Amino acid sequence: MECKRSSLLLAVLLVGALDGCSAKQPAETRGSSDSPAVAASPTERADAASQGATRARVERLLDSRRNLAGSNDYLVGPGDVLKIAVFEVPEMDRTARVAESGDITLPLLGNVPVVGLTVQGVHDRLGALLGRKYVVNPQVDVHVETFASQRVAMMGRVEKPGIYPLSRSASRIVDLVGQAGGLTPEAARRIELYPVEERPAGALASPPGTAVAGGTTIDRAAIEGRHPIVIDLFDLMDLSDPISSLALRDGDVVFVPDRGDFFVGGEVKKPGKYGLSDTSTLITAIAEAGGLGDFPITDQVLLVRHPSPSEKVTIALDFDAITAGDQPDVAIHEGDQVIVHRSLLRAGVSKVVETMGRFIGIGLSAPL
Repeated sequence: MECKRSSLLLAVLLVGALDGCSAKQPAETRGSSDSPAVAASPTERADAASQGATRARVERLLDSRRNLAGSNDYLVGPGDVLKIAVFEVPEMDRTARVAESGDITLPLLGNVPVVGLTVQGVHDRLGALLGRKYVVNPQVDVHVETFASQRVAMMGRVEKPGIYPLSRSASRIVDLVGQAGGLTPEAARRIELYPVEERPAGALASPPGTAVAGGTTIDRAAIEGRHPIVIDLFDLMDLSDPISSLALRDGDVVFVPDRGDFFVGGEVKKPGKYGLSDTSTLITAIAEAGGLGDFPITDQVLLVRHPSPSEKVTIALDFDAITAGDQPDVAIHEGDQVIVHRSLLRAGVSKVVETMGRFIGIGLSAPL
């Protein structure tokens, strides 16, 4: 009996010794990655590089696009709404919609053909017509109030997806989202912009596409296989950020993706996919997965992230240090994978102890 008790005590001590070794080993193999700054730096660098690339693309668009409302090169089309004012002739001041025939109807002048003219061309034509009979050296002001012939597509997780006309009061992404009724609860907090300059021509026509409100369809060729400009919704809401002032152009597609999910696997009680939220972190992700299993390696939890479709970043995180508050918690992004490795050594020794305990328990229950 003493031999059996001594064997059990030896096994328990062995588990403690091996547990201490397994806690020290990751620190030796990971080098300086115990430091939170070092551990997080690959992801931070990848995120920074992605943000930098996005900023560069936005800056190029800002430089190349002129404000449609003030562009005299814009060609007027059917459905456009023109705001017209003539100095000292108040009866001419009005908003006129361009008919399908291509005309606008004005006092004194009647029907005036304007389709195909630039804004400057409309200005010159009205000035010439008024100058012939009614006004000496007329001072005419013309600008486009609604670009009905200029359309942009709003797709994804919004209340009313569809094709919308551009206007002076709705030429930015946030304006378009508002026209579409806002985001649905399933929406991510980012916007994907597919600029017309980077997509195949004719993608807003209506071959086989996605049915949306009003029976309109949007050809998925407008986004499939394209690399969007991904913009954080908070950046769009920040009026001091140049991204917020980016004007949309005819043929642009704005897509709001699903909030998405992440994966937790390994030594947790309920491995699987979980829905992402704005408050998802390493701690909450493992908690959603039911918490840690029986034999986790908690100071070497892996976070696998894909900053871009062709890039993968893997970092080791010290879950013990994070839960203790010694290191900051890590935000979880869409598509992240959290892997908690199982300590095979501890699991094996625990099995040995369990088996020996059962054997000794049987021995103790036997009659002496």
